[in-house]
Amino acid sequence: MRSLRLGSVVIPPVTAALLAVLVACFILSGVAVRVSALAGVVDLLPVTTRDVLAGQVWRLATYALLHDLSNPFHLIFNGLMIFFFGRQLEERWSTRRYLLFLLLTVVVGGIFVVAAGWLGIGVGAAVGASAFAEGLIVAWGLTYRDRDVRLMFALPMKGIHMVWVAIFFWVLDAVSTSATSAAAHLGGMVTAAVLVLGIWNPNHIRLAWASMLEKMGAKKKTQLFVVPRPPPARPEKKWVN
Repeated sequence: MRSLRLGSVVIPPVTAALLAVLVACFILSGVAVRVSALAGVVDLLPVTTRDVLAGQVWRLATYALLHDLSNPFHLIFNGLMIFFFGRQLEERWSTRRYLLFLLLTVVVGGIFVVAAGWLGIGVGAAVGASAFAEGLIVAWGLTYRDRDVRLMFALPMKGIHMVWVAIFFWVLDAVSTSATSAAAHLGGMVTAAVLVLGIWNPNHIRLAWASMLEKMGAKKKTQLFVVPRPPPARPEKKWVN
């Protein structure tokens, strides 16, 4: 796979391919729902609690290929997040790790949707790559904590602030009555945080765990000692012939 160059902007191969696939799927699904013979194929892709629990586990991944046909901005927003944040992370992580991140955020997001529907705290259905897009925002913010970024191209903030903005918008989604799947968003965000702070950087988890144990008194605080420098060696006598 090759990167795509648009003027001075280079889009890594997976990000470029993903954006192309999402646009193509949006167009094809829009055509398919208008053809009775193809509409049934589209119905097999969204994630729903009832269908996944009935054994149709592929829906945990395929739902990300579809977007709300009544709202093109659903696709546009996710595409912009993938374009802005996915490019840098793919270049930093490598193609294999980026693909793993994509798969995990989507699948875990789908599992969260199914769990929310089973628990009766969500609609139990979703379409769109929002789990991946939200995961990218969190992962980028945690990776580039001090990098300057402008929210909506206007409000200056640091990368870590993007994480808090993502959490704030998730809370609004969770308490609203919109069709937006807050469960899928949460699944992607949690997965991103675990990967970036934990599995890919295990030292962060170890340090946080050790600090918590020390504060709870379950572990003695590490004592630091100053080791004095050894005295300088006595110069040897030198003989001049």
